[in-house]
Amino acid sequence: MYDDAPETSEPAKEPASGAAEEPSAAPTAAQPDEGDPLSLPPHGADVFVGGVPRTATSDQIRDWASKIGEVHSVTLVPDVTDPTQNRGYGFVVFTTRDAATAALAQLHSTELPDHPGFKVRVQPSQSKHRLFLGGLPNSLTQAELRAVLEPALRGLEGVELMMSRENPESNRGFAFLDMYNAAAAKAARAVLSAPDFRVGGRGVTVDFAEPSARGPGADRSAAAKPAPSRNVFVGGLPAGAGEDALREAFARFGAVDRVHVPRPRDGEPASKFGFVTFAEREAATAAVEAGDEVEVAGEHVTIGYMMQPGPSWGGNMMMMGGGGGYYTTQQGAWGGGGGGPQRGDGGGARGGRGQSRYRPY
Repeated sequence: MYDDAPETSEPAKEPASGAAEEPSAAPTAAQPDEGDPLSLPPHGADVFVGGVPRTATSDQIRDWASKIGEVHSVTLVPDVTDPTQNRGYGFVVFTTRDAATAALAQLHSTELPDHPGFKVRVQPSQSKHRLFLGGLPNSLTQAELRAVLEPALRGLEGVELMMSRENPESNRGFAFLDMYNAAAAKAARAVLSAPDFRVGGRGVTVDFAEPSARGPGADRSAAAKPAPSRNVFVGGLPAGAGEDALREAFARFGAVDRVHVPRPRDGEPASKFGFVTFAEREAATAAVEAGDEVEVAGEHVTIGYMMQPGPSWGGNMMMMGGGGGYYTTQQGAWGGGGGGPQRGDGGGARGGRGQSRYRPY
């Protein structure tokens, strides 16, 4: 893991932009103390539900999920154009991780009793429980870092100090912290961001870390599907479909931060692929799950999660050096990284081997 991070300095960090907070949790009958992160369910106890009937209610989803285990809260994302309906997706938070694991196996592709014919999809939900911590002294050891953090952070589960490959006695200047749940991570972020918090006499930088992948992983089984991200690949664009058409087609899933269709070089045909970055991961998940239902300029397109942004994704996003791979749930197949705009829909047939890692988003 993390082999592509710098050897002696912390990795470049993008500030969070429009990242969605975890759904607010409704108290159960036990009436947990909402001010105490440890009174809330742990990370891994929540699941994403897609393909939800637009008229379904939170109570109906709760009743359906409760046959698996105790449900802590249900959040259905409302339709901004019609508050009486939902957008077709949401989240169920169980009180235990075991219940969430059982829900993935037993509830996926099952019908809601009040809505026969609608099979709800159940997928893992990535809670924001992991933190990136940078600006650390290179001489610091993991034991020393943990000794500083444990008294200050409630719900700290793990510390991973990234060590130098060339000098095992020196760290790379950053670490990743695993917290009990998203609420604990949020509280820890506030503590670590305080101006007077020091590690080895230094102020530190802290942000949420989100899962990322450098190309498709070696394991291409269903269990190796990538975690949802905000970046979506769109292939098979009809001729003449530009960024405006792309934005219009995907706006129904949620707020769109930016879209990009690579411009062809002189004498080359128009690009047949593009990219959409949503403000929220949940909107991207809904778009990918919609699959064949999505049309751009009247034609069906291929949609998948981006596995690796192009070299200039943060700037002009011209993928001249090759694009990232992608995974599409409809075909259950990997798409390769592109060699540039001339490569067409997604580039090569296979993506290179890569390693999953976390990066600040």
